[in-house]
Amino acid sequence: MRRRCGPGPWMVEADVTGLAVHAIVRNTRTDRALDALRLGGTEVVYRLVTAGDLAAAVTDAPFRDVEEPDAAALRAHEAVVESLLRRPSLVPAPYGFLARNEAAVRVFLERRRHALEEALERLENTYEVRIHVTVGEEPDGERLAGHLRQLNGILRGQARAARELPGRSEEEAVAAFLVGRGEWLHLVQAATRWEARSPHVRLRVTGPWPPYDFVRLEQGGAVIGRPESGGAGAPGASGADGSDPSDGPGAPASGGGR
Repeated sequence: MRRRCGPGPWMVEADVTGLAVHAIVRNTRTDRALDALRLGGTEVVYRLVTAGDLAAAVTDAPFRDVEEPDAAALRAHEAVVESLLRRPSLVPAPYGFLARNEAAVRVFLERRRHALEEALERLENTYEVRIHVTVGEEPDGERLAGHLRQLNGILRGQARAARELPGRSEEEAVAAFLVGRGEWLHLVQAATRWEARSPHVRLRVTGPWPPYDFVRLEQGGAVIGRPESGGAGAPGASGADGSDPSDGPGAPASGGGR
């Protein structure tokens, strides 16, 4: 979603450096110690803005409208979020969740403390696993939907939550599953066994991911449950500026989903 530039309550100033918020995490000594672990690969640089027991992982970013995701910026956002998987719980922010400054982030954390803490508790020690379903025969939307329903029925008992996501084409159906971190391999094994018993069905499993599709971070806090639209990140979020949109030029810039 793009905010109108120019005079009025939705004005976003040009050439102003703000903060990109990547995720909300707990501010505990144990979690901060986990951040110090290097699990291989390129070091991901971010900093924490703290407010009591909560913290936001942020990096510097232009405080401006976000129309379309920039590929490099999107990869950098994903790298920060996924590096935080070493922590027991996190609430991923969508790409383009912007704040004017650290003070605005702290106000957001303080005002939305209850919803954010509830989300962190619900997502404790979870991963998201996505399963992409295709059929080998002539593509048939009804048949594909039927396979997805059957798969969901088999796997729901092993997942804490499940939801359907849009496929990349009419020839693909996608389901996301929220699973315990110690249980995700069992879910994958169950899906693989079902595939072996289902002629013409092909599965592609991706993950484990942060729980992008099971929480929506927005100015009002963290909305737990099904986001309004699918995709690889929690969609439809506004930025945080510590004020209501009617407060004037401090209103947030807003980005689309990941």
